[in-house]
Amino acid sequence: MIAVAAAHRGEAFEVCRVLIERIKAELPVWKRQVEADGTTAWKGIGG
Repeated sequence: MIAVAAAHRGEAFEVCRVLIERIKAELPVWKRQVEADGTTAWKGIGG
């Protein structure tokens, strides 16, 4: 969860966008991708 406070809504949304992009760049996130043929693969592990 991200919570910010600002005098104007636009400023608050911009700060949220910046924080989300920073989290996405720095946090190691993995996902299990399932293909149409039923095969699976882990994405994001090891870089």
